[in-house]
This record gives sequence, C-alpha cells and structure tokens, in this order.
Amino acid sequence: MAFLMRFVTGVLLSVGFSAVLHLQGAHSPQRWPWRYKTYGDSHDGTPVVVIPGLDGCTSFWSDVIPELTTSHRVVVFYLPLAPGPFDGASTGGGVGEDYSFDLIVTSLQSVLTELNLPTVHLVGESFGGAVAQHFTLQHPDNVASLSIVSSLCHTEVTPIVQFKLNFLLPVVSAIGNAFPGLAQHLFATFHVDDVVEKFEPSWMRDFFVKEAGWAHHYSVLARIKIILRLDICEQVESIQQRTLVVYGEHDNFTKHGSLELLEHLPRAEPHALPGGHLPHLTSPKPFSEALLAFLASFAEVAP
Repeated sequence: MAFLMRFVTGVLLSVGFSAVLHLQGAHSPQRWPWRYKTYGDSHDGTPVVVIPGLDGCTSFWSDVIPELTTSHRVVVFYLPLAPGPFDGASTGGGVGEDYSFDLIVTSLQSVLTELNLPTVHLVGESFGGAVAQHFTLQHPDNVASLSIVSSLCHTEVTPIVQFKLNFLLPVVSAIGNAFPGLAQHLFATFHVDDVVEKFEPSWMRDFFVKEAGWAHHYSVLARIKIILRLDICEQVESIQQRTLVVYGEHDNFTKHGSLELLEHLPRAEPHALPGGHLPHLTSPKPFSEALLAFLASFAEVAP
C-alpha cells in the first residue's frame, strides 16, 4: 500500500509539473535556442564533433569529453527540436511531420559554418550515427573521419521493440499531447530495457531514465519516425572516409545493425567493447582510448 501511495503521488506530481511546463511553453523549440557547446577551444587541429543519440542526451558523454579535450577541440552538437502539436510550426501532418535527416544535416552544417570549421572528425551515437552518415554523404569534403557508436544503416526492430511501437508508443504519444513531460518519462521507462542490458549495473538504468526522461518529447517522437524508415546501406558504400565502428559485445538493440554497417562501409574498422548499447557510458576510459588512438592516426592540420 505504501508503494502504491508513493507511485500515485509521483504520477500526480509529474502530471502537475508537466502541465505547468506545458502552459508556460517550455516544450516549444523556440525556448531552446542553443545549438552546440564547445570544449577545449585552445587546441589546434581538426576538431571532434559529437552527435548524441535519439534522446539528445549529451550527458551520456560527460566522462568521455574530458578525455577528448586533452588533445582535441570538441563541439557537442545539439539535435534540433521538433515542433509539438500546439506550436503552430508544423504543416498539419502531426508532431514533427517536417522533421528529417536533411533538416538535421542543414542545422549541423550551419553550426560548422558559424564556427568556421571546414573539416571535422564526426562522432555519432546511435541515432547520431545515422545523422553522421547522412552528413558525410551530403558533405564529404567536410568530414575527415567517422566514428559511429552503436548505430546502423538499416533499421530492423526486434519483436519486443515492435510490440512497444505498436501498443505502448501510441498510448505515450496520446498522453504527450497534454503532458509531454510525463509522457517522456514513461517513454524512458519503457525504452530503458532496450538500451541497458539486464547484467549491467542498476545505476545505468537509473541514470538513463533520469536523463532521457527530461528529453524533448516531441523531438523524440519525430526522431523515432525517421529512424524507423532508415535504409541507406547501399548509399554508405560510397563513403570513403575511414570509419571506426564501435559496438557493445552484448548489445541486443543495435549490434546486428553495427555488424551490417561494417559490411557496407568500405573503410570500416570495428572495435567491440564490453556491455550493451551504451559502451561509452559503461566503459568511458576504454572507449576514449580507442577513439583517441583512431584520431591520432590522422595527420592533424589546423583548419
């Protein structure tokens, strides 16, 4: 009974808090003007641009960025936000109907232009890895190398994930029309089993739910729509940049996609790490060492 009371109280507080944020317009993209953040600005040479995953959680890189900034300037790219159902910015086809990989690529290109960065090392995590592939296909001269973490070139979902997409996501999406904050917390709770394996430490589950639960809900829905349609394996065969493909040895979510990616990228270099979908979070030191060794193999020329 005590647990039930705490659960009901938590839900009611979440609903109330979400309603206040919604009425204040806190979920509108116009309330989030930031597009990037830079670290290690004193370093010369080709910078590293980090593209986060589906939820846009840059906090998953908090233990990696300090390692990278020992030798590189780092730009953390913030994925653009999608309009919600009441923002008046959509063309009427639903949440994030105009959201696309092309839109994200254009946003990233504008950031590089603003920072005067003609060439960068791209590092993309999961959804961000798909963004990195699209960017390289459209702007090959701007990319010195690719590092793709737990990502794919063609989306195939497991029966469990398909069940969530068919039955749980519509319920969460409906709740999100009125209470996006609560809906995103529910989504993070449903999604955590996909990205955190059962044998991984409990702090990872708690950390993921906490961070992903604060993500911009309408943007997450929009990104799900476009990642489900991803099918660019034939196109990425034209990518000539050396590519580090990192994946978790026990990742049941995207390891198959990473292995498929290795078959299509002509200059791919695999690197497996212990754990599941988030090896940079569970093994930040080994991940950083592998990434820095890969980057060190390039002759650095100041942009």
